[in-house]
Amino acid sequence: MNSPSSFASQKFDRKLARTAIGRIKSSLKKFDSVADINTFRQGYHDAYHVQGQQSGETDLLTAMLGVEKLNDIPALALVVDEGLSWNQVIDRRKAMADRLSAFINHHAAKAHFRVPDNLYVQCVNLIELVQPLAIVEDKYESNYQEMVQAKDEGRLIEEFHHVFDHLVGSENPEQKHVYRAIALHFLAQEDSLMTKVRSSPAWELLILEVGTIATRWINTGEPIKTWRGIMALSGMFRLGEIYAGHQLAQSLFYKADTTRIDKQLALEVIEMTFEQYRQRRAQVPVFARGDSETDLYRNYNTIVGEAIRNSDDPVEVDRLTRNLVTIQLEGAEKRMEGFAACALCILTPDFLPLHSVDPENERLHELRHKISAFPDTEAWCCELATTPQIKSLKARFK
Repeated sequence: MNSPSSFASQKFDRKLARTAIGRIKSSLKKFDSVADINTFRQGYHDAYHVQGQQSGETDLLTAMLGVEKLNDIPALALVVDEGLSWNQVIDRRKAMADRLSAFINHHAAKAHFRVPDNLYVQCVNLIELVQPLAIVEDKYESNYQEMVQAKDEGRLIEEFHHVFDHLVGSENPEQKHVYRAIALHFLAQEDSLMTKVRSSPAWELLILEVGTIATRWINTGEPIKTWRGIMALSGMFRLGEIYAGHQLAQSLFYKADTTRIDKQLALEVIEMTFEQYRQRRAQVPVFARGDSETDLYRNYNTIVGEAIRNSDDPVEVDRLTRNLVTIQLEGAEKRMEGFAACALCILTPDFLPLHSVDPENERLHELRHKISAFPDTEAWCCELATTPQIKSLKARFK
């Protein structure tokens, strides 16, 4: 098994290029979502007759990378995807889609190719299917496209039952069934499945099973399985699953590989997740277990607190501090363990009963010291500290 350190230093070479070419060939042959690019590939070959590149897939790869031929690749010294942060991977894939689209547009006339309106979308699809610079191919996009084709062919209900039978209760679930379950839920939002399926207990059980499996993968500590679990949680988060958002933020904050830790993205995810939680809790209970709600509050407390420590932007510090203290006070009112102390350490740092009793309290005192450098935020904290609510919290420690 490759270690994170080996990924961080590994460069994209001719051997990996050949693997990427094979993925391009397979994707063009298999998926309708990139059919026009395959048509271009054939026309480009017929027009240019590139020696040694008879099938044309190599031309597409070199176009993605912005080089003329495979021999030019080593000079780029490209680190493989696994050695980059996820945001870097996303940015690089966007650049590859841009280059591929420009290449096709440039050569379209000579290749006798009519450029479709959705060419750029097809380029993005191909990049996501192929993942040219990844050592280990993630199969979410290919499984999603297979479910799209199943929908077009009227086989979606059949696929639902197939995925359910192979996923729920399985001791060794396959990656493809996890990803297909997520794809089914996305397609269901387009009313591609009958209501009786979407309202069935099996439907809810399926997505719950995905969350369980994703968490299990992450907790293995193995780089590939951990990231596979994070990608599964990401899909569930985009479906609006609050528990998945909570787990995703936590994983991005400290469970991913060193190169994939992304505290800024974790902040964005936890803020979006908490907003979804607030909206939904006004209508129905969100969590079946009370400790899940407490875990969400704690996760928010940790991630937002760290974001304040790492920011020097007065507007951002003010926004985050107000939000953090508000959540801490909510937790305290709900009698969640530790939240009254958290709020008081920030709002009343001189409150002696909370000194020298817990290292976390000292960290929060240090956080307030940092906040004190921002006059508007400091004034807000001082004003809030004099309210009856804070006096009531202090009484718990006397």
